[in-house]
Amino acid sequence: MTETELIELWNEFCYDANYSDDVIYHNDEETFEQMGFTIKQTCAARDRGDYDFDDSYISLDGYGNPMSSNDAIEFVDEDNLIEWLLQDDKLDVILELEILKEN
Repeated sequence: MTETELIELWNEFCYDANYSDDVIYHNDEETFEQMGFTIKQTCAARDRGDYDFDDSYISLDGYGNPMSSNDAIEFVDEDNLIEWLLQDDKLDVILELEILKEN
C-alpha cells in the first residue's frame, strides 16, 4: 500500500465515521484557503512545534489548529482504522497496513 492509498483509505474512514478533523490534506496554499487558517493559528502551532511549513501533510489537532508531518501514518489511528475495516470484512487491506507499518 502506498502512502497515497493509505491517505485515501484513512480519509474514507474519517468521512464515514464523521471525524472531519482527522482528514489528511496536502500542506499547501489551497488547503490553507479551504480550511481558513489564520496567521495567528499557524504561528502558534509552529511555535508549539505542531506545524512546519515544509512538511508534506496537514491535519487538525482537535481544536481546529493545523498540525503537520512528512509521514502521513502519524495521523492515522491504526486501531480505529482496522476496526472499521473489519466491519467491512476487508482483511486484505488490513494485511497491507501491517506490511506498511513494518516498513
